[in-house]
Amino acid sequence: MKINSLIDKYNIISFDIFDTLIKRYVNKPEDIFYFVENIYDKKNKIKSNFKIKRINAEKRARKKYPYTEVNLDEIYGELIRDFSLNECHFLKNLEIEAEVDFCFRNKEIYDIYKYAVLKKKKIYIISDMYLPREIIEKILKKNGYCDYEKIYLSHEKHITKSSGELFNYFLEKESILANEVLHIGDNKHSDVKMAKKQGLNAYYYRESIRLDKHLRLNKLNINEKINCNVINRFLMYNDKMQDLKGYKVGYNLCGPLLFGYSKWLLENVKTRGIRKILFLSRDGYILKKCLSIINEDVIETEYVYVSRKSVVGARLEECCTLKDIMEKYKAWPRFFNFKYFLDRIGFSVNIFGKEKDNSIFSRIFTKEKFMIDKKINDYFEQIIYTMQKQSKKQKAYLYDYLKKYIGEKNLAIVDIGGNLTIQKNLQDFFYINKMDINLISFNLLLKIEEQKSAKAFLYAKDKNRYLENLIEPFYYFLEILLTAPHGSVIGYKNNENKVVPIFGEYDYENNGKFLEEKYIIENMQNGALDFINDIKFLGMKYLDITPNIAINNFINFGISPTIKEAEKWGEFRFNADGLSKLIIIKSLKHYIFNLKDLIHDFKISMWKGGFLTRLLGTSKYNKFIIFMLNLLKSIYKHKKNKY
Repeated sequence: MKINSLIDKYNIISFDIFDTLIKRYVNKPEDIFYFVENIYDKKNKIKSNFKIKRINAEKRARKKYPYTEVNLDEIYGELIRDFSLNECHFLKNLEIEAEVDFCFRNKEIYDIYKYAVLKKKKIYIISDMYLPREIIEKILKKNGYCDYEKIYLSHEKHITKSSGELFNYFLEKESILANEVLHIGDNKHSDVKMAKKQGLNAYYYRESIRLDKHLRLNKLNINEKINCNVINRFLMYNDKMQDLKGYKVGYNLCGPLLFGYSKWLLENVKTRGIRKILFLSRDGYILKKCLSIINEDVIETEYVYVSRKSVVGARLEECCTLKDIMEKYKAWPRFFNFKYFLDRIGFSVNIFGKEKDNSIFSRIFTKEKFMIDKKINDYFEQIIYTMQKQSKKQKAYLYDYLKKYIGEKNLAIVDIGGNLTIQKNLQDFFYINKMDINLISFNLLLKIEEQKSAKAFLYAKDKNRYLENLIEPFYYFLEILLTAPHGSVIGYKNNENKVVPIFGEYDYENNGKFLEEKYIIENMQNGALDFINDIKFLGMKYLDITPNIAINNFINFGISPTIKEAEKWGEFRFNADGLSKLIIIKSLKHYIFNLKDLIHDFKISMWKGGFLTRLLGTSKYNKFIIFMLNLLKSIYKHKKNKY
């Protein structure tokens, strides 16, 4: 390292503090005032405008006093016109606390500092700063800087590095010749030009760490930008450099999303006075782990083996017609066959024995045509008794499995959301069986409108609809992230006088061997959990993570991946009615002569952003293309509804 050879030449090394020895997670120093204001206003339920008042107070203090540097007490002396003495004292302590909390060690300079210590150099610290000495010492000690001779701070003698006077004072006080010192800092004027002007040797520190393209900001308001910048600076300076497939995506993209959701969930559950949260399989598997990291109030949580199929299956005995069954499920594919229908209600085609008409099982229907088809209805009549009998048995098992929650007036349930099929059927099940339990769901997203009993974090039909359009090109990544390491619950059975779930096949297991995707998902989830653990203190104390912030980095990756990312993740297989790669693509040359294939492959590819990057060899145009496609879709829907 070039700097080490320079350090070898000098016996005395001096360092600047902020942006050299110490970095902050805030993008601008005054952003600290925003977080102070946020905490103060929430505590007092007011709008104080502290940030702007604090900035103006510092300006007034610098004009008022003739010297070149002021201290924190002089700044807060000017805030008396805006706040009482007690309020100023409280706010000053909040600011000092925030300064300490948002500071962290600069790894690049720390290595240089440790080298100087190892070489037994005399180390001094020289900084233009208004914070009290004891706070500066606390920040340095917290971040491992203890082996120095002395600190020189501008506000103590009301002189600065930027004027050169602080360097002169340091040299006089220590009886040091200027050419014996190597000063290291990040400011071209104060740390280089003025240091050299006073005869010191200077090294200009330029940071080598650069912001990842996925950490750039999308359309956020001012406050969201401040919060998102903290998250992204945190990610930039806490790069784990993990080689495990999926880990970095988990840490950088999934981590902020799941932390934002978990914090939102905890706050909402507390507000409603709910004592227990049920995390429904399978989407709730990783969500429960995320909440457990921040759940210091020990709200009781439980992972519950309940699925759409297992709940609806326990209610089919109430159904007498094909229409009744179809309405138990709120969402059906645009096209499906009888085999798909049977699977949904827990049967296989084998129920008909050898005399089945094979053609009916492969024939494709819309929902409307399926319900009125004579052959379908004839087959349904053959299985209705068996179906009701099987359902009655599952109903008894489900009741036994859930009866322990009787007495919990309000229960929170957690799921990805969608159309609330599980919640609605489960709530009806409780009502029919006289189980006095009220369900309130806290969903990652909803395809329908929010209700009193169903809230969404990211978006719903009546909330943040623009996010739905942005997330759609990579929606299946959310499902991948929430994948549990077991198959879906298809029903229940009695095992030694205990009701236990029956699982369907696990998507990523074949002949007893796990597929690579299982381990990639684990790495993603571990990355997300590590992020929540790492940011927990700062995030829970200071950050307000809106849906826009939580999904920001995922949007950048999902819509505009690099070619390498699109190639790697495009091969990932996901089970959306059959295990298939996220991207199904042929060459651009093929599509030029086969436009229908292009439309078909784009439609069936589960990752549209990745498809476009691989097709065009760049992600430069992806946002525009997706915007135009969404616009055309919106115009089409509007015209369709109009007529």
